[in-house]
Parts: sequence; structure tokens; C-alpha cells
Amino acid sequence: MIAFIAVMVEIVRPLSAASCCGGGASASLVLPKFATFLFDTSIEHEKYNGYWNSKGEYKKDPPGSDLRQLRLSIGSAYRVHDNIQTFVSIPYVVNINQYTGLKSTTYGAGDITLGFNFELFNDIRCVYRILSLEDIWPATYLGVKAIVPTGISPYDNVPNSFDITGLGFYTFNFSLLLDKTIKSFNISLAGNYSISAQRPVNMEYGRYIEPYYIQPGGKLNLTASTGYTFSFDSMDSITGTLGYGYTKEYYLKINGIENQNSGFLKHNLLVGIAFATADQNNVIKFNNAFNLPFTGWGVNKPATIITTLEYSHVFR
Repeated sequence: MIAFIAVMVEIVRPLSAASCCGGGASASLVLPKFATFLFDTSIEHEKYNGYWNSKGEYKKDPPGSDLRQLRLSIGSAYRVHDNIQTFVSIPYVVNINQYTGLKSTTYGAGDITLGFNFELFNDIRCVYRILSLEDIWPATYLGVKAIVPTGISPYDNVPNSFDITGLGFYTFNFSLLLDKTIKSFNISLAGNYSISAQRPVNMEYGRYIEPYYIQPGGKLNLTASTGYTFSFDSMDSITGTLGYGYTKEYYLKINGIENQNSGFLKHNLLVGIAFATADQNNVIKFNNAFNLPFTGWGVNKPATIITTLEYSHVFR
């Protein structure tokens, strides 16, 4: 149950390569080079499928459990400078849960995300063939974003963890994305680190408690993906993607003291397919991010299956 509570306060996004046509999960929207505006909408279905305990052992949920969450997101990105773009993502969360006899269906706003991406390149980095060393250089993005606690957290007036839709903390994330496409092949490498601001707490799940200060541990995400694009005679295209992700969250602090029972790590796999129109202004993506239910694939964390359907439209 502790592991379930931990994941319910986290808005998880599957790995999604930027590529030449931009896009990406709505929490990390990326405009293609020289494009002005991007609109993105997505629906995610997350099914919880057991958990790993503090020893890294995989355990099944109690019989009859059915834990799931739907996330509806609308996002956009806008170019404010030749090499600077800004983005925003607004989620809406629906929780549908059954756990040890308790049934609950709740919904509400999630945490809003605001950010900037800085492009460290001046021309399109997708190439048909390598003719020089310059052709090898990938599209490189530096990103910074802030997550605003507009959702429902454990520190609000809610009865239990099944109502949670947000983190409850102001969180700041710093990221690096390397993306390269050569002819029909694509590879993306990304890393980001999140830190959350300390906050005072005097309520947990609707009950007033003795006040204390809490600060989540820093979170490290590392991802890698590769894809292949097949183009039709019409120049419309389909891209298949395989990816891997690693997430580690360090100990949280209560009144400045680390809680040795907190923190988690998790390995993720991704299989995805994307359809793009010939002008690459319209992209539809279908992703499935999942964990293998084996010992050693996580610690202090539920196993999940996240299915995402996403649509992006670019205005040049």
C-alpha cells in the first residue's frame, strides 16, 4: 500500500523521441526546427500490476484488486526565439480503483507543467547520409520546467490515496536531450533531474496533524530509444520505436532528516508506433510503456502498464 501511495502522487510520462517532426509526451513538448507552434493532446491509461518491496522482490496485488488511472492532457509549445521554445501542459486525472474491498472513482485537475527548451543547433539535424563529421552531430536540447501543484495531493482534504491527482510540491526539472535521425533510423538519449521545494505540512488525508516540513528526494531519469521509419509512396510514414528507461528517486527528508525507508528505483520498457503525414505537420502516436514483473526490476515501487494515444499538430 505504501508503494501504491508513492506512485499515485506521480504523473508518469512514457519515453518519446523528438525526431525531426517534434512532438513528444505532453510533459516534454518539443517543436521541430523552424516551426512556430505545436498543439498536443493525449490520453493515458495506467494499470497497476503488482509491486516491488524494499528488497526488490516482485509481489502481486491482493486478489480482486484493480488499480488504474486515466490522464487527459492538453499541451502546446511556442517558439519565442530562433533557438528557444516554451511549452505548457494541463492534465486532468481520473482514478478508478478497487483495493481490498474499497472501491473509489474520483477525478480532478492534475499538476500543470511550464517550461523552456533551448536548442543548441541552428539547422535541421536529420540527414539522409553522412558526408562529414558535422552530419553526425545530433539535435541537442537543454530543458528546464516547473511543475505547479495544482492537483490534489495527500496534504489536502481528501480521505485516502485513491483521490490523489498531483504531487503537492513545486518541482523543478533540468534535462538534456540528444536526438539523431540518419535516413530511416533514429536514436534518442535523454537525461533529467528533478528537485522539489520543501513545504510545511499540517494535514494528511484530511486529518490535522502536528506540523512538520517535508521535501521529496531528487529524481533521476535516464532514457534511450531507437526507431525505424517506413515511408509510403505518398510520403506519409510510420515509425516503430523501442525504448528503455531508468528512474531513481533518492530519500525524502522530514524536518531535514532523511527517511531511510523512502526512495525507489524502476526499470521501464517502451514499444511504440507513430504515423506522420507527408508534411510532418500531423503525428499520431501509440505507445505502451511497461515493466517486467521480475525481482530486480524495481524497489519500493508498483509495476505499471501505461498505454498512451497522442496527437500532435504543428503550425509552421
